[in-house]
Amino acid sequence: MGFNLDDFRKLRTPEDRIGYLNGTGAQSASGDGSNRVYYNIFLNDNKLERTLKLALNHRGKLLNKKELKTVLGLGKDDGAYFPIMFPQKAPDYAWILTEVITPIRSAREFQNKTRIQLNHIEDGMHFLSPKIQKLGKTNTTYKRLRHVYETLSKENPWYANLIKFATARGIPVQELVGPDSWGVANGDNKRIVLLNPVGLLSFGKRNGIFTW
Repeated sequence: MGFNLDDFRKLRTPEDRIGYLNGTGAQSASGDGSNRVYYNIFLNDNKLERTLKLALNHRGKLLNKKELKTVLGLGKDDGAYFPIMFPQKAPDYAWILTEVITPIRSAREFQNKTRIQLNHIEDGMHFLSPKIQKLGKTNTTYKRLRHVYETLSKENPWYANLIKFATARGIPVQELVGPDSWGVANGDNKRIVLLNPVGLLSFGKRNGIFTW
């Protein structure tokens, strides 16, 4: 028996939903935690693959709600850095659907996909930081970082938009420079996205503490 979304909607507990998913042969996907578990499922007679994020408790529902609403609320350019979110969901956000993402395994793989080295993301964000801007245009560090940022921004709009977006959102640079923060959209091998939208987009002026 394959996965049927109408049948799945009728289930009311995490245990029943997990039992149903396991019974239909749905594959566990990376990203599990104490509040949510992820499964890759097929819809429409196995023609569409999606990742189903299933809440295990109330906090899991809050995470689903925040992720869905936040990513759908982003503009086209900023939203492109995160997995596509689909409108199908449980009324109480017990589950949501996203596109399937394959995690990136190494810095070399990231560079091959984006033509950007991970350390250059750090350089760009440091260049835009108030600390570096205060050094002045004649400072050696300022000039080096400016050269990296401006050169790569001209060559790669994806890089330029990422640095501006992450800086404006207050996303800590350490959340962006590890290959395990990134993945490849299965439907588009050239599209590179961040794996943890709900965590990253919760950063801001409160030092990484959730604001919801």
